[in-house]
Amino acid sequence: MKRLIELEILKLRTNSTFRIFILLYFAIVLGLTLISYIKIELGPLKFDFGNEGAFNFPLTWQFNTYVASYLKLFLAIILVTNIVNEFDFRTLKQNLIDGLSKQEFMYSKILTMVLLSLISTILVLIIALILGLKYSEDHTLKVLFAEIYFIPVYFLSMVSFFSLMMFLAVAIRKSAFAFGVLFIWTIIESIFRGVWKTKMGKEAFNPGDYLPLQSIGNLIHEPFTRLQSVKSITNMAMQGQAKFDYSVHLPDVIMCIFYTGLFLYLSYWLIQKRDL
Repeated sequence: MKRLIELEILKLRTNSTFRIFILLYFAIVLGLTLISYIKIELGPLKFDFGNEGAFNFPLTWQFNTYVASYLKLFLAIILVTNIVNEFDFRTLKQNLIDGLSKQEFMYSKILTMVLLSLISTILVLIIALILGLKYSEDHTLKVLFAEIYFIPVYFLSMVSFFSLMMFLAVAIRKSAFAFGVLFIWTIIESIFRGVWKTKMGKEAFNPGDYLPLQSIGNLIHEPFTRLQSVKSITNMAMQGQAKFDYSVHLPDVIMCIFYTGLFLYLSYWLIQKRDL
């Protein structure tokens, strides 16, 4: 394993895309701390993120992981480029000649995927903790750790999404086309869910909720309706009947684990069957 990690680090260090996008990612994620200073004043409307409870325990865990989840494309670009370069520059073929097995190659890419997910998760954990300690008045352990489960759930969402991107990279072998397919895939899932909901009704079971991208998106729900001012407006508009479900559901976790295993298996199957 140590040899595989060293090999992957060497490949990433020589990859200009890695250097550019990892710096962009860190800069933007660290920029999340600046959201707390945003203040909006439009006549009588005043909105101050720092005083809306977004960074108070326990909401800070959900808010930061939700916002950070939209930045995973930066890391996905690194992963996809890393895999596609193996085919474009024939490094995979050379590694196989030098004694690296296809199984070890797959392990090395999984390690890269897990490493990127872990780095992102730790960074978001630190930011959420710092902001929570700064803005929360209650620092008791019960409140602090009340919803910290969003951190491992965030890690799962990253790994699950990266496994999908690994499959697309291995299957298509072109970075731009891989992200193009991802875009089309997103649209198809949305259309399927919308059509099913229209025909069967909102309360009916919707299989579209368990498609890959939707399953990943279901792990962490939007936290904005938990903000003080938004909650007040929503309750007024719905006469106090507003109900939102922010919890993490076991079926969504199971589906993400299933899709992660499925996409990794398909990636390995393609590597084994194709002429490299």
